Amino acid sequence: SAAKTIAASLLFGISIGNAQFDVFITEIADPSNAASTGRFVELYNSSDADINLELGNYVLKRWTNGNDVVTASQNISLSGIIPANGFYIVGRSGFEELYGFSPNQISGNGPVDSNGDDQIGLFKSDVIVDIFGVPGEDGTGTAHDFADGRAERIATVTLGSATWVATDWNVVSGNVDAPTGFDPGLWIGQPVEGNSPPVVNLGGDKYISANDNGDIVVVLDGSAAYDVDNDELSYVWSKIPSLEGVGDLPVVELTYPNGTTGVFKFQLAVSDGEYTVKDTIVFNLLNSYEVKFIVDMSEETIDDDGVKITGLGDDSVPMIDENSDGVYSAIVDLFEGDYTYNFRNGWSYESGDNLGNCAGGQYGNDRGIFVDQDMVLASVCWESCGPCFQEPEVPSAVTFILADGADNTLPENQDHITESVKLTRGASGALFN
Repeated sequence: SAAKTIAASLLFGISIGNAQFDVFITEIADPSNAASTGRFVELYNSSDADINLELGNYVLKRWTNGNDVVTASQNISLSGIIPANGFYIVGRSGFEELYGFSPNQISGNGPVDSNGDDQIGLFKSDVIVDIFGVPGEDGTGTAHDFADGRAERIATVTLGSATWVATDWNVVSGNVDAPTGFDPGLWIGQPVEGNSPPVVNLGGDKYISANDNGDIVVVLDGSAAYDVDNDELSYVWSKIPSLEGVGDLPVVELTYPNGTTGVFKFQLAVSDGEYTVKDTIVFNLLNSYEVKFIVDMSEETIDDDGVKITGLGDDSVPMIDENSDGVYSAIVDLFEGDYTYNFRNGWSYESGDNLGNCAGGQYGNDRGIFVDQDMVLASVCWESCGPCFQEPEVPSAVTFILADGADNTLPENQDHITESVKLTRGASGALFN
């Protein structure tokens, strides 16, 4: 709404003005297998005229994580022409080797180097003309979290938006590999002459527990497929690689016996009578286990947002202090495999300075675990590989036993502790120093 747009301009210092919104973002990529070479931002020009991006002073900017101020040092000033009804791609070095053609511009700066939890904006002469995400809100676990995945504009968008509209995007996080999971230089909303093919996107891989109670139900859901021309669509689901048909409805349910494990791949073919578009989806049926995580926060001041675990899924996992002793725990159901995770105190991560033996990653604070059974992990102190230090108990009395058979009724054989805390025997013989 206009009110929200004005509020955004006041809160984040964004100028709206009489901006032209013909150039807007259509895809943002963070491939799970090629972050250093496969990340890119794709722009589209919906007008019927070429636009000189340099003369228009177009700039890509990024709000990093939950910051509400643009990271100005990471701005990307755009140059060159974006053709009418055409694309302009800013990619990282190595883009050409991965995708098979050169991007319009190469940069390693923030907007094209997002790990999925940042907000990205397109500006024209310091006027925002399009935005992805909500400045001031860390994207992790939100509708604009595209970590290890992609964000693509839906086909019906024709202009940029100075405020974030979640329903204008198809966002997938996790397990999207390049180059097959991305299509730089193509967009489902680009006009074509005559009949347009159907649009099919089944999303990323799915994971289902194989050892819960009852049968395993695999839901093949193609209901999000659509046709720009509103043509009637037909559907055919089949197994891969046999191509054995399993259903001809948008949504098909398959049942497997409890305990079935493995990787099951399916293909959906959607036809409008002229064009047939296919997409595939993979279901991983894996055993799942309960893992209890424990972190001792007794020496820390707890943030108002509480203690949590991140990295084990799309959402953070809240931890609770069951005994009011500063020790927080959480039980998480995890599939068999390797995981990295972070303990968080509010939005703060652990420092990696003291975690060398039990953590890794870019900042040295990614803890790791391999899961193949129900587990209760040992309690660790915040920012430590082991338990928090505890003062040893000091005994109120010490009993010494004479073990050499000497007659301790005689003064010369009596052991005692002197003022200097030495154990001696008799008048002068030192027993311990």
